[in-house]
Amino acid sequence: MSSSPSQSPAVSVIVPVYQVRDYIRDCLQSLIDQVNPPPYELLLVDDCGKDDSVELALQFLSSTTNPPPYQLLRHEANRGLSAARNTGIAAAEGDYLFFLDSDDQLAPNALSLLYTAARQHGADVVIGQTSLMTDDPAWVDNKTGILWQREETLKAYIAEQWMVQGWNKLLRADFIREHHLLFEEGLLHEDNRWSLYLAFSKPSIYCIPERTYVYRNVRPGSIMNSYSMRNIEHLLGTLSEFARLAVEEGIAERPEVQLFFAKRLNAYLKWQFHKVPPNRRSYLSLALALRAAITPPMATMLRLNDNVHFRRMEKIAHLPKFISTPLLTVYLRKFSD
Repeated sequence: MSSSPSQSPAVSVIVPVYQVRDYIRDCLQSLIDQVNPPPYELLLVDDCGKDDSVELALQFLSSTTNPPPYQLLRHEANRGLSAARNTGIAAAEGDYLFFLDSDDQLAPNALSLLYTAARQHGADVVIGQTSLMTDDPAWVDNKTGILWQREETLKAYIAEQWMVQGWNKLLRADFIREHHLLFEEGLLHEDNRWSLYLAFSKPSIYCIPERTYVYRNVRPGSIMNSYSMRNIEHLLGTLSEFARLAVEEGIAERPEVQLFFAKRLNAYLKWQFHKVPPNRRSYLSLALALRAAITPPMATMLRLNDNVHFRRMEKIAHLPKFISTPLLTVYLRKFSD
C-alpha cells in the first residue's frame, strides 16, 4: 500500500511498527506537523505485531487532510527492529535516511533543522538533541558546533560526545550503503553495535544545538527497561568488537581508548549485578572470558582486569543473595565510579 510522491524525496523517514497502538498516532502526527520540511517519504515497516498498530496507522493517514507520500512494507513474520530498519533502508529513495521509532515523536521543526545543517555543512550525519518524556539525570546531550571529520569522528565517539542511538540522526543514504551500515538482526541493543561500525567508518558528523526528537524513555517492556543475561551477552559482544577494531586501527594502547573500554565494562558489570542477581556467576564467566580474549594493549589500564578484584567478585557472587546484594552495592560503588 502506498501513496504517490509529488516529487523526489530528500529524506526517507523509516518508522518500524510493532505493538505500539497507544503511541503510533502521536508519532505520525508529529511527522505530519513538521514545519517547512524538505520533501520526504514515509516508510512504515510492518513487523508483524499482535495488535492493530498498523491498521491504526493506515486509518490515521487516510483520514489526514494532507498525508505525506508513504509506503507500507510488510514482513511475513516478526523479525525485530534491526530487520525493520534494514527493510526501510533497502526501499528508501531519499538522499538522506531518518529512523523514527514508532513510540517516539519529532519536534515540530526537526526535519527542516537537520536537513538545513546537512546541506550547509556537507555532513554525512547530522544529529539533533533529544528531549525525554521523563527526567533522566544520566542523559547527556551531544556536543554541538563542531564538524567532525574522519579521525575526529572516531575520537569524538570514544570521548562519548555524540549519542549512539540510531534514531535522531539524519544520515546520508549513499554513505550508509557504501559502508554497508545495516543493523545486525537478532541482536539486543543493536544501536550500540551499529554506531560502533558507524564511528569506525569515519563519517563527517555535525551536531546541532536544537532539540529535534522526543524519546519515550518509560515504555513498559522495551529493551531499555528489560534485563536478562542475553542483554549482557550482547553488550559484551559489542565491547569485544570494539576491542578488535581498536587493535586493527592501531589505537588500542591510547589511554582514552582504554578508559572508554574500562568505563563500558564497569557500567555493564554494575548493571548486571544490580538488575539480574540470579545470573551473577554467569556474568563473571563472561567477563573473565572477555578479559582473556582482549589483547594485552587493551588490558593494561583496566581496573577490572585485576585478578584480586575478580577473585573478590567471585567470592561475593557465591554468597546468599541477602548477604551478597549489600556487599556488592558497596563494592561496585567503589569500582564503578
